[in-house]
Amino acid sequence: MPRLVYALLANDLIVDRESGSVSFIRAVEHAQVRTLPARLPSLWLGSLWELDGSGTFAVELRLRAPSGGQTVLGRQDIPAAQSRLHRLNFHLGGLELAEEGRHALLLALHGGEKPLKAAELPLYVLKVAGKDS
Repeated sequence: MPRLVYALLANDLIVDRESGSVSFIRAVEHAQVRTLPARLPSLWLGSLWELDGSGTFAVELRLRAPSGGQTVLGRQDIPAAQSRLHRLNFHLGGLELAEEGRHALLLALHGGEKPLKAAELPLYVLKVAGKDS
């Protein structure tokens, strides 16, 4: 079964073509909004997986709201690979959030009998007063 090495949410990421190294630009753990619902700017969720030769698998990304509702944001099917590591990035183009509080980005691994939660990254949405408030 593949194993998650890391997952990080950032405003941007850059993958160096020559070395393969990744730079995460402005890591994100919270968003400040003036009104709700709010649309966040484009974000990236970058992850690295250690493969064990077990074949194909899929990774699903979900957003769980503070009230418990979940939305599937994406799914990537990964073919069996020869390498030991696999980098997997999700581009989140403007999440629409309707609630204040602790949201969670959930990474689930599909490939066995049932999905396995691999990671839960918090995304706090904080409502702040505007200058006119």
